[in-house]
Amino acid sequence: MSTVCVFPWVGLPELLEVGGFQLLPFERHRWPAGPVTSMQRLFDAVLAPYKEQRGTPIEHATLVRHPHHGVTDDLSGEERGDLFTFAELLAFCGLASRQFFGFGLNYVNRDDYTFVIQSFVDPGAGVSITTRRRDGVMNNYYTAGLYEFRRPLHRSPNATIRIDVSLMQAVLNAQRGPEWERLWDAILAFNRANTDSEQIMEEAEVVFIVGALQRLLDCRTSNVDDLANRFTEAFAPRFTIPLPGVLRAGCLTTERSVREVWMRSLYAVRGPLAHARRSSRVPSPWSLREHLLLSSYAFPLLVKLTLERARQYALTDADKFDVDVFEALAATPDLLADPAQSPDGRPAWERVRVDAIWRWRSQRRPHPG
Repeated sequence: MSTVCVFPWVGLPELLEVGGFQLLPFERHRWPAGPVTSMQRLFDAVLAPYKEQRGTPIEHATLVRHPHHGVTDDLSGEERGDLFTFAELLAFCGLASRQFFGFGLNYVNRDDYTFVIQSFVDPGAGVSITTRRRDGVMNNYYTAGLYEFRRPLHRSPNATIRIDVSLMQAVLNAQRGPEWERLWDAILAFNRANTDSEQIMEEAEVVFIVGALQRLLDCRTSNVDDLANRFTEAFAPRFTIPLPGVLRAGCLTTERSVREVWMRSLYAVRGPLAHARRSSRVPSPWSLREHLLLSSYAFPLLVKLTLERARQYALTDADKFDVDVFEALAATPDLLADPAQSPDGRPAWERVRVDAIWRWRSQRRPHPG
């Protein structure tokens, strides 16, 4: 049986190879096999059920070739597992590269990186779909033309897909290291907390993200002190960026840093949610969505810091700035407020980052002599 491995909602402008896996741009009727070829017609037929919201077949996608196989070869169970692992890591690296409050141009979610291994004998025939049940499985057969999978509504329609190749290579290399199992578990949980799907409650996302942080930081207990202390030590700014003049109420004490207060608050909110209780009973300086925003920003940076300590990744200047500015962002009130209500029409997030860049660069500039 033949297979086609594909990211149906990811379009890349050119061929990319990382870790031995090849990512090949698909364009209907044109690529990767060339116009008017039998192989191109095969790809067009296999991917025809994947459709835009308006009902037309997708025009662009990304095919994946296993290092030891051709792009349509049959695959063993182990090789399929390799590909799903690769796809999960690629999704994480895509999430790590996204930008918040950028009008959607550089924003993606986990479901943008949906990955499918499509097996087929006759690409123009129907498909058999096996789904899980609590009491077993259910098999359904759909004839050609009836089966279709439409682009999810919460997919980012204007996003520019960016792959951080250096980070992707680092996490692939980490598979050979002693801390791989912990890193893998944490990345899986983080990805599940970043689908943007209405089918996933935000309360569940908070539980996922705190679990991801605990696993990544190798917390040995469920005690908040363990998580807060490990996070504060691992996620330490190298340069101090002044906090905003108006601080978020309750986010700063004389004894603790902003990042520690934030982590303790996140953990306190997660507590009742993990036990099926409402989080509204726990007072917090941050809303549930602000907690999700800040944790989605911090987690990829924490992975990079972890890989740097393992000498598998070198932080870029942009990475270092993102770590340094975290406390200024967390201390800013109303991160998710409507930009139209702000004096300059900019989101608070963007305003803090732009204002901090010049201070950060001046601190890093070497003194004369």
